[in-house]
Amino acid sequence: MNLLRRVCLLSVLLACSGFALAQCTESEDVHSVPTRPTFSTGAETTQCGVIEFDAGATFTSPSGGRYWSVGDSSRLGITDHLDMRVASDSIDHLSFQSTSSRGIGDTVLNPKYRFNKESAWMPSFAAAYAIKLPTADATLGLGTGQRDQVFSLLASKSMGRYHVDFNASALKLGIAPNASDYAAAWSSDVSYAVTRRWSAVADLYSTTFLDDEVNATALLLVGGSYQVNPRLYIDAAIDSGFTQGSNERRLQFGVTYAAGRLFGRKK
Repeated sequence: MNLLRRVCLLSVLLACSGFALAQCTESEDVHSVPTRPTFSTGAETTQCGVIEFDAGATFTSPSGGRYWSVGDSSRLGITDHLDMRVASDSIDHLSFQSTSSRGIGDTVLNPKYRFNKESAWMPSFAAAYAIKLPTADATLGLGTGQRDQVFSLLASKSMGRYHVDFNASALKLGIAPNASDYAAAWSSDVSYAVTRRWSAVADLYSTTFLDDEVNATALLLVGGSYQVNPRLYIDAAIDSGFTQGSNERRLQFGVTYAAGRLFGRKK
């Protein structure tokens, strides 16, 4: 699903629910709410009425080959507490020895609901749901060809220059038509504002599969981001697995941009 199709989908969401249901009571200036480059996701949602985009490239070298992808996502704040994200890899490229394959990746639909705003003593909490639609060509090795689902609880708290996110998730992974495998996952990141614009981040992600035949995973990510202005962020990170079931080292970089308000304009 390319960017135009995602914008069309978000426009449908806007027409069906945004104008009818959205109550944008917050009046802050438009700013970006980056979800890159970490595994963990913060509890904060995209501002009500604001449409936000991100895009990035990922490079890795699986055993005996090379893999790179270019992905992007769109997010729309539907209410002060609810947003919708639609994401996919526009290009996936996989090569092993003398063979290679290229095509679009899978598509993810990802609503998130924030229960409360962070206070001086309480973190913000949110619930998120993600469903992966198998739009990638499994015959080319670009996906599994099966539908996956993730149910997550999120918590976030800022403490001076530090910010912490924690995610706990239940995964339902399609392994065949009408058959699924299950996993429990958690991740936690800590970011530190080095300066007003520069931030450093470390993120630990782990998955324990309930199927004994599948290895657990554990990955560590380190990276940083630069705030060009309140609407625009640039990021880069590297992550590496340190268990048998984890991926090889991966490099990524990207950008997040809050384009503006579609509705609920500040008064």
